[in-house]
Amino acid sequence: MYFLHINKIIKNIKNQNDYVKIVLKILLFSLFMGLVYYMYLLFYFPIQPNIYSKFNIILSNDYKGYLDENEYLKKIQDIYKIKEYDIDYSIASKVIYDIDVFFSFQLGLKENFQKGEKALKDFLYQNRDKIGYFKIDISDFEILKRVNVQEMELMKKLIMEKLELHYRQGIMEDDVPAILNEIDIHLDNYVKNTKNSKNMLDYKKILLFYVAKVLFPNKFLNISKTLEKHTEMISKIPRIYSLNKGSVIVKKGQIISDEAYRIIVETGTKKDYNIKFMLYSFFISFILFLCSVSIFFISKIGLKNIFFIVIFIFVSSVMLLSLDKSFYYLIPFWVVILFSYFVNGVVLCSVSFIWYLVISNIMYYQIWGNLVDVGFFLYSLFSFLFLFYFLYVYERDRIYFLLNEFNLGFFVGIIFFIFVFFLLSYTGGLIDGLVNYFSFSLVSVIISFVISYFAILILGVGIEDIGIGKIRWLLDLNNPLLSDLSRLAPGTFNHSLRVSELAEACAKAIGANPILVKIGALYHDIGKMNRPKYFAENLVQGEKNPHDEREPYLSASIIKSHVTDGVKLAQKYNLPKIIEDFIKTHHGNTTILYFYIKAKNMQNTSKKYSFEIKEEDFKYPGPKPKTKEMLILMICDSVEAASRSLTEYSYSSIEKLTDNIVNRLIQEKQFSDVDITFKEIGIIKDTLVKNLYISYHVRLKYPSYAKKNGN
Repeated sequence: MYFLHINKIIKNIKNQNDYVKIVLKILLFSLFMGLVYYMYLLFYFPIQPNIYSKFNIILSNDYKGYLDENEYLKKIQDIYKIKEYDIDYSIASKVIYDIDVFFSFQLGLKENFQKGEKALKDFLYQNRDKIGYFKIDISDFEILKRVNVQEMELMKKLIMEKLELHYRQGIMEDDVPAILNEIDIHLDNYVKNTKNSKNMLDYKKILLFYVAKVLFPNKFLNISKTLEKHTEMISKIPRIYSLNKGSVIVKKGQIISDEAYRIIVETGTKKDYNIKFMLYSFFISFILFLCSVSIFFISKIGLKNIFFIVIFIFVSSVMLLSLDKSFYYLIPFWVVILFSYFVNGVVLCSVSFIWYLVISNIMYYQIWGNLVDVGFFLYSLFSFLFLFYFLYVYERDRIYFLLNEFNLGFFVGIIFFIFVFFLLSYTGGLIDGLVNYFSFSLVSVIISFVISYFAILILGVGIEDIGIGKIRWLLDLNNPLLSDLSRLAPGTFNHSLRVSELAEACAKAIGANPILVKIGALYHDIGKMNRPKYFAENLVQGEKNPHDEREPYLSASIIKSHVTDGVKLAQKYNLPKIIEDFIKTHHGNTTILYFYIKAKNMQNTSKKYSFEIKEEDFKYPGPKPKTKEMLILMICDSVEAASRSLTEYSYSSIEKLTDNIVNRLIQEKQFSDVDITFKEIGIIKDTLVKNLYISYHVRLKYPSYAKKNGN
């Protein structure tokens, strides 16, 4: 079936000039975007003197030259910034030992506080050397009476962690105040979360006071080694030098000096970069062309919507190329996902996201020579999977998604928080990076949401090119058209509501568009308003059926007319074209069997008709359904109407009725233009039978005493 579908597309391309025009427009659009990309590269990555280079500039050819005086002096100044240090680890060991002794003294002091005054005096006498070494004032440690041993041990552990870390790297004299401040903050993070926080804060101040007394630097400048290093490096500075092809003449972030710029121009490097940028732009044009064409043939949406999606993929990719790594999370790439979903559902949503990954990586590779940071794409991919699951499982079948966008924004914000928390925890940057990255992510969500929402409002896209405002109007049962249907043909109105529920359930079951088929079902029978009494569902009990007094040909003509009348009403109320298609196809070109058989019987029994009874005269005008949604409506409409004539509402009777109707539709070749599998037809039948059985299920009768009690 899929092969036949592809053949149909190929035939349409050959037979319709519209496809050629669309492809040409896409081609022109892609070339224009390529030109924009070329201008962007020239503007954002300029090669000019006395500006910071945004990328490594690599020579295109070999170069030989002399180092001028300014360059020579600059190299010497850079060398003088280099210094050699010695680290004395014995000092670190002594400080760590002293801290350990200091805490041991505190534990002993706390223990003797509890034993009494005599034991305390003996302890202080035995430790008089430590008291003198640390210059301890015993009154400071009255606080130990209000601090437990576990809290003291934890404070010691926290202090030791920081000291051991810094002493391994070496501590200079100027570093001591900053280290003490860091320990202070480190202890604060623990103290503020304890029940004994007030006493612990006082204890922390005393600890810092005494730790400062024994904290000594262990990293010292070695002047002789530094001078030797400077002399050695200065001697190696060449006055006559050569640069090889492929070497980096200016690194990313460095200023392009006049000398470097002269070399870049003389070696033809600048010209080569301009040519590279042009080739990059042509390649991006080609990729954007493939992206646009694939989106068109997958979704068949309007060009304005395709161009918006592609433009935003392009803009997001350019932002990814331009922003520093730490600002990746500001990129509102969610617009691609949200807008694509609103336009055409999860398939377009997935395709657009994949193209975003492809195009952004191609651009990144063109400039930087490697793919985009893996962490960012893990973040993007997991975020997309969360949203994809949300859209596909929970919201794809509800207009609620379209009407409550801010609820979606809140949900997306929660997803970002969860994933960013996980990502930063995994990379070890939770404390330092959580606030920044979460803030960026939240801004990205808000920007994405605002852009996609207003784009949808401006471009007027909801489902099948139906604007969101129109969708709201169509689903409003109090709109003028449905109000008239409810007033003039109440039976038809109730039938349409029931069919819309059944069709929506069937569409969800096979992955079709449930909102679209729901809308189609609500309006498929609006043509019956013109002559409501000619349709059985609008007759009250005991009311005479007007068809009893009509010829079968006339009755069939009246029944068929509700299709053409419905199309006229749809045009009068300016309903979307897709609803007209639902109205035309909900009976396809099936036969109105009741009146056809009645005419045949009248000819056989009374010989009333001398001419031949042709089945074609009793067929609906058609055409046959073209999409799964139209086919679902046809099946649900036929089964729901026929189920009202059942005398027994059992599961088997409803199942048998459904099988008979579906088999008749297959025999009349109503499924031939729809790309659907037998498995999907089976799912539709099962869903339909279950829902009908539940709706007709008889409520259990309560005992008489329950009725008396008002239950």
